[in-house]
Amino acid sequence: MASSETVTTSSRGMLTLTGMAGLFWLGIAAIAAGWFFMDGLDALLRAWQLPEYSHGPLIPVLSALMFLRELKQYPAQPGPKSDRWPGVAVLALAFVIGALGKLARIDDIVAYATIIWVAGILLISFGWSTGKHFWPPVVHLVYMLPLPGVLYYKVSTSLQMISSELGVWFLKLLSVPVFLEGNIIDLGVMRLHVAEACSGLRYLFPILSFSYIFAVLYRGPKWHKAVLLLSAVPITVVMNSVRIAMAGIIANYYGIEWLEGFTHFFEGWVIFIACIILLFLLARLMLFFHPGKPTLADALDLETSGMIAQLSRIRLVMPSAAMITAAIIGIAALGAWQMVPDNRGMAPERTPFALFPRELGAWQQRGPEERLTPDIAKSLGADDYRQVTLTLDRETPPVGLFMAF
Repeated sequence: MASSETVTTSSRGMLTLTGMAGLFWLGIAAIAAGWFFMDGLDALLRAWQLPEYSHGPLIPVLSALMFLRELKQYPAQPGPKSDRWPGVAVLALAFVIGALGKLARIDDIVAYATIIWVAGILLISFGWSTGKHFWPPVVHLVYMLPLPGVLYYKVSTSLQMISSELGVWFLKLLSVPVFLEGNIIDLGVMRLHVAEACSGLRYLFPILSFSYIFAVLYRGPKWHKAVLLLSAVPITVVMNSVRIAMAGIIANYYGIEWLEGFTHFFEGWVIFIACIILLFLLARLMLFFHPGKPTLADALDLETSGMIAQLSRIRLVMPSAAMITAAIIGIAALGAWQMVPDNRGMAPERTPFALFPRELGAWQQRGPEERLTPDIAKSLGADDYRQVTLTLDRETPPVGLFMAF
């Protein structure tokens, strides 16, 4: 983390004791935070193993490059800074939110709090007047986070339906006989299931990140930036629908086996690259409404010279009172967490479902207990469950009862 303090190096570029002290307190603050937010970081690593979030490891790298690019615009300012303390408040808020996430055992909240900590440490390092300008790379870190489960499945289901309807529309334009039932595409001789993996989320998340960087680098009116940012969603949905239509055509003329393996993988990469090209074309289209009429190369700030040199500014970190406070808060948070009793995850005493009665009032269990298939049981992750069919009389339809713990 760089700072805008006076350079504290010797004539040979070596750090003085003051400069080393600054790095020491920064390191303590980072280690304490990493240890405290470990649950959230573990959740990120697990999420990044899923295809939808496989782009996650690239996000911190891209954010770091964006930060170095922004840092070039703000040269080091000599003298102490009195506006570091807002950063301490932000950092303390990160630990509060992280603690709530740990108490609730919701690792995603802990991961969100980690980003708030990054914002706080930047404000401490540079002061409010300079650090507030580094919000673009901090906000970009949001794209490495997994969506909450409820929101993920809601978005995935909606995209499945929209992509299915548009894909069928494209097929009808090409005079391919097709019928849509839910997310099942009926081609007559075969039926294609638009699964969750075909919802387009695998494209949407990285394309959203790419469009965000596009909007940040674009030099033009703010409404141009907004169009570039918001265009990621419709571009991804339309192109994913084109992919589904392509799958329907391939299956209709060559057989469904052509949709498996390398063909399916290659088809996905073609659509992803097509989305990127459409973003460039949209940026080129925006230039017709640009008051300065620049070229695309001029409109996109792709200047990278001097970025690596900014790394040397980490030597400028000073042991300010705010930085020392940040380290102390991190250590205190770790110490306080060790005092929290570790009995929140203890399972309560209960009677196993195997002893559940076969009769509930006038309802009676019909047949033996039903067992889930191994793959469904693994996805459910329940320690114990009961699945039976209950009947009342011949006139009343049977009722399926499922309970899980």
